[in-house]
Amino acid sequence: MTTEIIKKEYMIDAKGKRLGKIATEAASILLGKKTSDYARNLTASVSLTISNVSQMEISEKKKAEIYQTYSGYPGGRSIETLDHLGKRLGYAEV
Repeated sequence: MTTEIIKKEYMIDAKGKRLGKIATEAASILLGKKTSDYARNLTASVSLTISNVSQMEISEKKKAEIYQTYSGYPGGRSIETLDHLGKRLGYAEV
């Protein structure tokens, strides 16, 4: 007898919501905390889609915040703001 795992699908509408609220809600869903069979040691079989990401609210302070990455090589530090990253990659990547 085989048991078939049913993947539950969730959708978050990001229009008019703050970035942190969306991230918290997405993390809760991906951990499986919205399911009745939640267990800390098991991965949840859920699928999550976030729509209208380009219309979410991002504060001016968050847009101006500087994000840095460093490759470990001399001259390998790159600095970018969230506003520039959103224009370069689109907010679907953020």
